[in-house]
Amino acid sequence: MGIETWLVIGICILSFIILLILKLEWCIDKIRDICKDYCGFIKFTQTIFMILSWSCFFLILFYYLFFNNTKEIPVLEIFLTVIVGFLGTMIGLFFSNESLMELKEKQRKKENKQKDILLSLKDYLKKQSEDENIE
Repeated sequence: MGIETWLVIGICILSFIILLILKLEWCIDKIRDICKDYCGFIKFTQTIFMILSWSCFFLILFYYLFFNNTKEIPVLEIFLTVIVGFLGTMIGLFFSNESLMELKEKQRKKENKQKDILLSLKDYLKKQSEDENIE
């Protein structure tokens, strides 16, 4: 591999790092906006998994294009790697939606229970203050 290839790779990596540094505050603000509730956090996590799956695919592709000396590319292995990653993400999407609904239901029950306790406590205190006023 020649010096030109390494130069192009270095420039690409340096450009990515510079763009990341310049847009870091914007990225963090967007991530905070997305992750405000349960659903957003799960979508953000799934997006990260998708990005990791695509980056693994491109890293494998990049390796076989530039560093493989045998020039034999096992297409089936690359294809299966990407498919397994995407299937895992889709299965995770289904189970995360199921668990999200379960978490929301538990949170709703907990809030209702707390409201009931608060109302009964208010009623009790009101009754106590009325009893004191009568005496």
